[in-house]
Amino acid sequence: MFCISLTGSKKASITTVIVFVFLLLFPLALAQHWEFEQVDTGAVGSKVQIRRAPDGTTFLCYERSRFRLRVAHKDSVWHREDIDTSFMNIDMGRLAFDIGPNGEAGLVCRDDSCRIMYVEHTDTNWIASETPFRLGWYPTIQLSFDSSGAPTVMFTGQRGIEFGVRSGSTWVVETTYTGNGMTGYHDFWVGCLRTNRDNEPGAIIREDVHMQDSFSGRIWWAFLYLLKRTGGTWSTEFLASDKFAGVSPLSLAFAATGQEKALFAFCPYMGSWHLYCEGTAIDSTGVSSGTVLIDSLERPHVAYVSGGVKYGYRTGCWHIDTVPSTNGATSCDLLLDEKGQPIIAFDKPGNGVWIAHGIGIVAYEEADEQEPLQEETSLRVVSSPARVPIRMSCSGSFRAEHAVAILDAAGRQIRRLAVEPTMSWDGRDESGREMPAGVYFVSVRDGHTTHTARLVKIE
Repeated sequence: MFCISLTGSKKASITTVIVFVFLLLFPLALAQHWEFEQVDTGAVGSKVQIRRAPDGTTFLCYERSRFRLRVAHKDSVWHREDIDTSFMNIDMGRLAFDIGPNGEAGLVCRDDSCRIMYVEHTDTNWIASETPFRLGWYPTIQLSFDSSGAPTVMFTGQRGIEFGVRSGSTWVVETTYTGNGMTGYHDFWVGCLRTNRDNEPGAIIREDVHMQDSFSGRIWWAFLYLLKRTGGTWSTEFLASDKFAGVSPLSLAFAATGQEKALFAFCPYMGSWHLYCEGTAIDSTGVSSGTVLIDSLERPHVAYVSGGVKYGYRTGCWHIDTVPSTNGATSCDLLLDEKGQPIIAFDKPGNGVWIAHGIGIVAYEEADEQEPLQEETSLRVVSSPARVPIRMSCSGSFRAEHAVAILDAAGRQIRRLAVEPTMSWDGRDESGREMPAGVYFVSVRDGHTTHTARLVKIE
């Protein structure tokens, strides 16, 4: 921001100032801009999804029309494939696309009898097969590949929220969530499914509870949860709720430490849609679809539709940027390139599918709140599993203001310790509360790198 005070009335002085400011800002405008690439032309549907394969190939999946599905990928040029949709019931929330760690490509959708279909890519074409799963009253499906490349699905089934994984050619299913115990009729939605570094699945879900009220008749409560599996046990973490509210589970991302970032839209009764990430409202202008990702520095990035496409990232505070020429977009999805710059896929009904490449949009130097350590730091847990106190050692060049963080199994920080060559943790959190036995992590940040070690506390 520039603040300029003008005195006098000479036009030459004003012109000089204007030219000076223009010359000062012109290099910045050149350095920070968006470049656009058209992937497909003509009328398109919605639900654009973008993924990157391990070899760097970019894939897009989108509705070519209400009854036609298309997948595009790029090497030197864009290649587009139409998928047989005669068996599909393509609808928002009923289609999910993903790329596995070994280059597997697949999508899930529903047929006309509410059976989940899995469609996978072979060397020559796309092959569809039935799964044994049927969708419930509100048919939402999400897809993710685990670390071995096996497809996993989470969906609203007839017993609640269910999770399935394919082992070989056999699908195995388990019920993960059946409700919060409130009296009433329960509806469920699955917003996003992801797999963390420990090969454990997590999802952001919505639950509506319909009940009778003696004063106002029929009412409902809307709840939003983070549903995740840890060590074979499913648990929920509360995110938001309100009476007569609208909540939309949009996206979920896991950091390298396992910590999650949830993105959701929340609309209180008689209010407007607000976008929330990490429990903080970052936009209040009416939000529909959106995606959250975490970069190598563990900072969240979001892309979402609010009139047009907007993009934001957090470095202490949120930086929100409106992507130009995106008015009318109905869906978008986000990737980050190797430099952490945004790549956003979006649809413009009547004008095809596009990709916006952010050039110099993310200013990484803004996030450098600590100077890098001068020497490589190593972190080691002396003994694990162990009873308290649990001893650790840290080598390298560090200063007193650097700190070691103790994280729980979900990646939440519970304690900070001063960095010393030898340290110990007494098994308590910041408030002095004794933590239960289980898996924890200890991490220290060395410039742009976070070193993490696993420890197990036993009784």
